[in-house]
Amino acid sequence: MLDDQRILKLSRKIFTYWDDLARLLSVAEGDISELMESDGHSYHGAFRMLFAWRESSKDLQASLEAMHEALRQLGHGDVMELVFRR
Repeated sequence: MLDDQRILKLSRKIFTYWDDLARLLSVAEGDISELMESDGHSYHGAFRMLFAWRESSKDLQASLEAMHEALRQLGHGDVMELVFRR
């Protein structure tokens, strides 16, 4: 489950490269540009991107698997474990 608490935790881990992650997750380039303009590489920008991405996901389990793969491609495969650890 990707609740707001986990989105916040995840945004703290990915804020320096959230735009690269967004591209791999097929977030629209216009949305990425808008967030970069208003928030840049910040926790807030990462949170807003992840929140919008989650809300647009029709199959959250498949989307989480895609996120894990995207993070792995970016060299941050351990992030999902850190965020979802209980």
